[in-house]
This record gives sequence, C-alpha cells and structure tokens, in this order.
Amino acid sequence: MIIVLTYLVAALLLGAYIAWFVYRYRREQRAKAAESQQSDQLLQRATPPPLGASPLPTMPSASRAVPTTPAAPSPSASAGERGARTVAEALSGISMPHDLVPLTSIAARPGVLDQVAFSSRVPPDVVGPAFADELERLGFVVTPLDETSLAARRENDNLVVYIDPRPATATEATVVIEVCVPY
Repeated sequence: MIIVLTYLVAALLLGAYIAWFVYRYRREQRAKAAESQQSDQLLQRATPPPLGASPLPTMPSASRAVPTTPAAPSPSASAGERGARTVAEALSGISMPHDLVPLTSIAARPGVLDQVAFSSRVPPDVVGPAFADELERLGFVVTPLDETSLAARRENDNLVVYIDPRPATATEATVVIEVCVPY
C-alpha cells in the first residue's frame, strides 16, 4: 500500500512539473511572438516611402561643409532590382565622420538582413547630422523617423539608422550609430 501511495505522489509531482514547464514554455513563446510583431511593426514604419512620393524633410546640417555631389552608385546598386544586401554594399565609398569606428559585437536585431554599428565619443547631436549628411553625399534621400532614427533610400537600397546616445554596448563611446538593411 505504501509503495502505491509513493508512486501516486511521485506521478502527481511529475505531472505538476510537466504542466508548469509547458505553461512557462507557452508563455515565453507568446512573449517572443509579441516582441517579433512589435519589431515588424516598427520596421514597417521605418521603411521610407518610394522616391518622388512626397517631399521629404532632411536632417539638420552639421557645422562642417560636406560636398553635396552624390558619389557614383556602388556596383551592387546596378546589380539588379534587389538593392544592397549588406550594409557594406550600401555604404560603399563612405567617409566616417567624427572618428566613427565599427563595433565588433552587437545584439542581433530582428527583421533585418544585415546590421553594423559604429561608435564615437562625439555627442549625438553632432555626429548624427554629420552621418546623415554623409548618407546624402552618397546619394541617399534621408528621412528622419523620430529623434533617434532615420530612414535612407537610394534607388533600390533601403537603410534604417538608429542613433543611441546612451549605448550599453560600448563603455567608452558617447554614441552608437546602428545601420540596418531591412527585409
């Protein structure tokens, strides 16, 4: 009789543990799905409108003079209808303003084909407009999305740029600029 009761209690405990584990797993899956849906909605809002759809506002200019002649399109731009698949292809020929240097490790951002982050000790209100000016020099049409992000479009190339004034990933940096190629 005691052996039967022991097996019954063990089975109840095992069943409760399995039910708890399934509950936690499903809760985590719902949270991931909600986060993914939010990211998708942000990326849809971040994708710039087609060129010529409406006049686009521009970022304020930096105090330094930047040539306004667009650079020759990169080889990837003429490679077909797909546009740039990597940030390196899209930013070919860029001169990094204010000593922006690449970060070697960044968290993967959902909903993007490629992403690269740059850091600098220059304040964001200086390096952000300078980076936008450099994108315009490369022939991109720059559209501010909010105070910390912008969209850039050139023919079939689309970029989303996030400016993080208080980066958690670079201890010595004042600002991190993350450039993404969305799906």
